[in-house]
Amino acid sequence: MQHPLFLLTFFIGTFIGFRFVLAYLRVKDEVNKRAAALTISFLAIQLACGWLSNLLNLVEPTTLVASVILFAFVLRKVLILKLWQLIVIPIVVSMISTLFMAITFMLAIRLFGPIGVN
Repeated sequence: MQHPLFLLTFFIGTFIGFRFVLAYLRVKDEVNKRAAALTISFLAIQLACGWLSNLLNLVEPTTLVASVILFAFVLRKVLILKLWQLIVIPIVVSMISTLFMAITFMLAIRLFGPIGVN
């Protein structure tokens, strides 16, 4: 079982990443709803790919590559993008999410001390 703070920061970081991407693409209508839908679908794809790669004892980069490829199909249905954007968007969103999570955990450790996972 993952720590609730980890799951919450991962979701919020991914949401912020998609908000950033949608702002970059100049999307104006229902930005929060679109970002939430993209976040949920991206995290579901990452969860499925991570579970499958763990089941098959594959290395961690396999999860990222499979997630990017599968999410490219989702993005193609939702947004009109170029090929390089289909590949770069999931990677950038993952980086933003990881950065947000790292900053949150650094602040939590600084304020409350080490975080114990049961």
